[in-house]
Amino acid sequence: MDSTSQHAGRSRGVALVETADPYPTVLDCLPLVDAGYDVVVCAGPQADQLCPALDGLPCPLVREVDIVINAVKDPVTQAAVADGIRRSAPDVAVVVIAAPATDVIDGCVAFPDVEHAAQLLRRRAGRRCQRGHTPKVTVFP
Repeated sequence: MDSTSQHAGRSRGVALVETADPYPTVLDCLPLVDAGYDVVVCAGPQADQLCPALDGLPCPLVREVDIVINAVKDPVTQAAVADGIRRSAPDVAVVVIAAPATDVIDGCVAFPDVEHAAQLLRRRAGRRCQRGHTPKVTVFP
């Protein structure tokens, strides 16, 4: 199944937020929900949990999303995860949260925080919002 058919028929986009600090990020994700996206939060690479993107493998969560928002705080790990995602899923947009936003990772768009990224997505997703849809925020450990 190609990425086009995986996303066909969905009324809302899906954003994956990667962060080592998922609980405060759930609140940060509300602008994404308001922008018309369902949100999946991944804790990213941790000592007790490997990240497939770091090993050059496709991430099962990335297969189901339209955009990845990489909010991993360590710049080296953030760059490695972004690079792994771009290689394994070249059709999925990758946004990095970097302060300052001038710290751009090759092939990615940078924003200083999730709210600024959501502003762009809100403009893009306006046509996707569907009345009666209950937005979802899903957190993976």
